[in-house]
Amino acid sequence: MDKIFIDTNILIYANDKKSLFYNDSILALSDLSRNNDFVISTQTIREYAKFVTVTSTYENAIKGIKLIRNQFEILYEDSDVFNIWIMLIEQYKIIGKLVFDCNIVATMLANNVKKILTNNPKDFKIYENEIEIVPLVN
Repeated sequence: MDKIFIDTNILIYANDKKSLFYNDSILALSDLSRNNDFVISTQTIREYAKFVTVTSTYENAIKGIKLIRNQFEILYEDSDVFNIWIMLIEQYKIIGKLVFDCNIVATMLANNVKKILTNNPKDFKIYENEIEIVPLVN
């Protein structure tokens, strides 16, 4: 099975029944689960935690973080990720907050993950020669 990286926004939508993208995210995850294993990174968990600790009760936030930790394969950052990240920053002239998406791509590449499911495909368009972008909605 192929691996597909799940962007933070998908996790947020899939865990918030009030989200406009709740149904889209659940459907996409269900469809993609047939042929893909899902992966996230430690950065994804931190971004998710930032969101849920301010939008939910502390207890529910911690429960959600632990649930996600147990449901997905987690990719950890190491020197390979760091070296690829630096290379991508130089290659694509990345600045500002774009370094965070660059880190996701570096983590993917270091772990041989070539696809990402996201609702922000424009954030990753610069890397379309490196990875396949699977948009949540077309």
